[in-house]
Amino acid sequence: MNNLTGTYRILTGILCIMLIGVSMLSAQVAPVAAPDYFSTLQATPVVIDVALNDSDADLDLDLTSVDTTGLLQPNWGSITNIDPVTGAITYRPFPTQFGADTFQYRICDLGLRCDTTSVYVYTGCSNQTWRDSLRGNVFHDINGNGVMDGPEVPIQGADIEVWEDVNKNRIIDGGDILHSTVTTDVNGNYQSLEPRPPWSGYGSPVLFTSRDASENLTSTVVTNNATSLSMGQSGGNNQLVGALYNNLNIPNSAVITQAQLRFTGFGNTSGLSNLQISAQYSGNAPLITTANGNLSSRTKTTRKATWNNVPNFQNDSLYISPSLVGVVQEFVDHPGWTNSNRYIFLIEGSGLRTVYARDHPTGNTEAIYSWIHYSPSGIRNYITRIVSSSLPAPVVYFTDTLYVHESMCGGMAVDGQNIGLRYTTEIDCGNGLDDDGDGFIDCLDSDCGVAQPGTITASNEEICAGDTAETYSISPVSGATSYTWTVPAGATIVSGQGTISISVDWGSNGGDVCVNAVKGSCTSTVECKTIIKTDIPNSPSQIFHR
Repeated sequence: MNNLTGTYRILTGILCIMLIGVSMLSAQVAPVAAPDYFSTLQATPVVIDVALNDSDADLDLDLTSVDTTGLLQPNWGSITNIDPVTGAITYRPFPTQFGADTFQYRICDLGLRCDTTSVYVYTGCSNQTWRDSLRGNVFHDINGNGVMDGPEVPIQGADIEVWEDVNKNRIIDGGDILHSTVTTDVNGNYQSLEPRPPWSGYGSPVLFTSRDASENLTSTVVTNNATSLSMGQSGGNNQLVGALYNNLNIPNSAVITQAQLRFTGFGNTSGLSNLQISAQYSGNAPLITTANGNLSSRTKTTRKATWNNVPNFQNDSLYISPSLVGVVQEFVDHPGWTNSNRYIFLIEGSGLRTVYARDHPTGNTEAIYSWIHYSPSGIRNYITRIVSSSLPAPVVYFTDTLYVHESMCGGMAVDGQNIGLRYTTEIDCGNGLDDDGDGFIDCLDSDCGVAQPGTITASNEEICAGDTAETYSISPVSGATSYTWTVPAGATIVSGQGTISISVDWGSNGGDVCVNAVKGSCTSTVECKTIIKTDIPNSPSQIFHR
């Protein structure tokens, strides 16, 4: 009997231990994975310590369990590594990508209880200005071939105006915008940053009570301040969901390149569902109120995105809409649209999909987000113009000064856009160098100019009024291609103009006979000879003979 008693005591002790163990296991809970927000620069990988803000009440978070398999993957980059010890995820944006990207990860505890959340990465332009640049070079185009070559040199101190050719007619006229004036450096280089930076990112819900709402299309009653939104149908009634946004820096007429909505499932909803997403066609969407029909009375965009066979929504899972590029393009092109105005997406259809609303306690991160990428007006034309007053003399251009430039990220510059020019006083001669250092290739250079002719030889240095066929000549001048003679008023060069000898018929006056030697565009210093007119004496008076 004593032995049996002892055995029962031992069993009782074991049972107590087992009960305690069951009690401990029942207290364990799943970890909580919190969303992560990181930024990086273009083509620059970022290591995201995703577990840093995750928690587990049981303190048994398993950092080695971090995984992305089967979850939302990044669209605009790639996950290149998950650290097997810390769980840190390395994200690398694609080389030409900038803007917002999203992916999900899963983390578990030692009891294999898991949670899933999202990582939001914003990739900024590698150029901190976030602007493209228009750059080039101004040079002394001696041979006029549009290329800086041979002895040609850059021009320093030239002021360059950069105009946006708004109407794209290739001339500076009304409506075109002068964006900047820059000065060439010692190497003749200039650079001007593009005036309007591109932007890409998430549109945050407006910080008003009426940020999102749903309208019962049967009763037209509008409900806001809810924790969830029913898209499609609810309680047998068609619903119209509105999601209102602002503070998104999109200029009027920007070219929309990507637009989507991101939803977070609230509970599990399934079954056949087809949705249509449009927006209000307005330059600045009014705030949502609870007035009956506040959503359905809005004028919709003619374009809409059809989302057929919407997948079943699982609680806390993310879902991305089809492309809304056409929808967004329509309201961005509205004449009243400008940066930071409000816009609203309108969602309706059949079936039921329930999502988080902005007023849910976690709605700050789980509400409907809009994701819009754009290029500012796509191809943009610029004209560069040299300020003539910044140069020592008028110029003639030998290269085109109009540039067509597509906005891209971070200083994707238009390179090699050189401006070749020559001063209008320049000539083609000699070795093509500024031999005398006065800043010009001109007739003052020793190899360009032509010497003054020598002494003029006259058939007669004194003439009478009306004399004819008087000749004047010089010796040939080296390099001269022609000669220019001048005679006083009343005299006429009968022959020989352009040669070294002329024949002149005189009038009633004498004066200077002059000549210049000519070589290309250069003319020599003048050589002259003064011809004296001798008056014929009066007839003698009558001779009287005695």
